[in-house]
Amino acid sequence: MKKFLAVLVVSALLAATISGCGEETESKPQNSSSQSSSTESSQTESSSSQGNSEDEKPEEDLNPALAVEEAPASDFEYKYNEELGGMEITKYIGKNEIVKIPLEIEGKSVKSIGDSAFRECAATSVAIPNSVTSIGNAAFRSTALTSVTIPNSVTSIGESAFSFCSGLTSITIPNSVTSIGEAAFAYCERFTSVTIPDSVTSIGKTAFFSCDNLTSITIPDSVTSIGEGAFGGCKSLTGINVDKNNKNYSSDTGVLYNKDMTELICCPGGKSGNFTIPNSVTSIGNSAFFYCTKLTSITIPDSVTSIGNSAFNSCESLTSVTIPYGVTSIGDWAFSNCSSLTSVTIPNSVTSIGDWAFSGCEKIQATYKGKTYSYSNINDLYKAING
Repeated sequence: MKKFLAVLVVSALLAATISGCGEETESKPQNSSSQSSSTESSQTESSSSQGNSEDEKPEEDLNPALAVEEAPASDFEYKYNEELGGMEITKYIGKNEIVKIPLEIEGKSVKSIGDSAFRECAATSVAIPNSVTSIGNAAFRSTALTSVTIPNSVTSIGESAFSFCSGLTSITIPNSVTSIGEAAFAYCERFTSVTIPDSVTSIGKTAFFSCDNLTSITIPDSVTSIGEGAFGGCKSLTGINVDKNNKNYSSDTGVLYNKDMTELICCPGGKSGNFTIPNSVTSIGNSAFFYCTKLTSITIPDSVTSIGNSAFNSCESLTSVTIPYGVTSIGDWAFSNCSSLTSVTIPNSVTSIGDWAFSGCEKIQATYKGKTYSYSNINDLYKAING
C-alpha cells in the first residue's frame, strides 16, 4: 500500500475543514494515528538563522516582505478579539505575493493571525509584526510561501499552521514560542533544518510529519511533551537528539526514547540496515518505526511486552521479524504495509492482536502455536489469537 494510504491510520490531524482563501486542493493524504546533542551555546547560535549561506545575508534578503510597505487594512478581513485585546486577521483578500502584515489596524494592535487566514493563498513571502502573539490553525496551510518571519512576540503556533508549505526550506522558531501545534509543519517537504528553541514545552502530534528533507533535529531540555508521530515519515531524518538535561526524554544513536529508555518513541525514518532495540525497552510506542523504509532487520529484545499501533507500519524493506516471548499485545496496523515481510514468528504469550496488524503484507508467512498462516487466511490468525 502506498505511503499516502498508510498515513491515514496514524491520525486525522490534517483533516481540518476550516474555510480559508480557497477550497482544499491537495491530492496528498490528510494524515496518519536529530545530529548529536547540541550544547546550549550552539543552540543559541543556530536559532538565529538556518543554513550557512543564510547566516551572511541581511534579513531583508531572506524575506523580501520585510523590505516593503505594510499592506493596507483593505487587504484583510479582520475582527476585534476581546480575549487578546487587539485585532485578529481572519482572511487575506489582497493580491500581492509579498505581504507585510500591519502592526495596527484602525488604531488597534494586530494580535493574532486567525484560523485559515492565508490558507491556499498565493503569498510567497510574509512578515508578521511583533504585536502578534498567536498563529492560528491552518493559518498558512498550503500557501506558496518560500519565506516567513515569525517575531519574538509569538507564543503559540497552531495546528497545521504551515502544513503543506512545500516551498519553505527552513524556518526560525523564535524563543518566545512555547507550543508547536499538531501537524504545524507537516509536509513541509523541502525543510532541511529546524531549530526548536528552549522555550518550547510541547510539540504536537505529527508536528513535522513527512518533512522529507529534514536530516536532524535537536530536542531542548524544556520540552515536556512530544505527540505521537511528531517526526514520523521524515525519510531523510537520521538523528533525533535530546539535550541531556531534559527530564522527560532521552536519545541514543539518534533514536528517541522516554527518559529511562523503557519506551522507544521514534526511530528516525532515515535509519538504514539493521537495528537492535536496547534491552531496557519494554514498550514499542505507537508509530515508533513508521515509514522506516530503509531498515532491513529489527531485533526486538525479550524485555518488550507491547508493540503499539502502527509501530512498524510501512517498513517496506523489513523481511523477517521474531517477536519475543513476553510480548502480550500487538497493536492495530502494527506491521501493515511491510511489503517485503515474509516471515513472522508470534509467541504463545501474545493474547491480543489489533485490527489490520498485517494488512498489505502479501508475502507473509506467520507462525503461531505451530501453525503457519499466509496472507490469504490472515484473519484466521487474528481469530486464533483474540479468541
